[in-house]
Amino acid sequence: MWDISSALKQLRTYKSLNQKEFAEKIGVPRSSYCDSENGNRCPNVEFMRGIAIAFPDVNIDWLLTGNGEMLKGDTAANEALTFSNEDLQLLRLIKLLAPEQKNETVEGLKKTAQHNQWAVSHWLAMNQGGGDTRQAA
Repeated sequence: MWDISSALKQLRTYKSLNQKEFAEKIGVPRSSYCDSENGNRCPNVEFMRGIAIAFPDVNIDWLLTGNGEMLKGDTAANEALTFSNEDLQLLRLIKLLAPEQKNETVEGLKKTAQHNQWAVSHWLAMNQGGGDTRQAA
C-alpha cells in the first residue's frame, strides 16, 4: 500500500530542504507539513496544490498513488538523478568537510574513477580477444 507520508519525506529530501523550508515553499504551516510527513494528517487539496505550484517538475500522480516516476519528464534522466542510500550517505559526509578537504576528496574520487575505467577497458580487451593492452616502455 502506498504511503504518502514516505513520499513527502522522499520528495523533501530529494529537494534538499528541511521541513520548515519545504512548508514555506508550498505555503502551509510547518506543523501541517510535519503532521502530513509523519502520517498524522492527510494532505488536503491546498497542500497538494502548493506542491504542484512550488515544484512543477513533481509528478503529483506519483505523490498521491506511487504510479510513475517522482519527477515529470524523461524517465532515463530521472533515473540518473536517483541516489542510493550509500550515495546519500557519501554526500552527507562530504558536506561535513572543510572546503580544502572537499577538493582533495573530489580529486581522489576522480583518480579512482579514471583507474576503474582503465581497469574495465583493459579487462574487456584481454577477455574479448583484444590482445595485449600493456603500453610499451
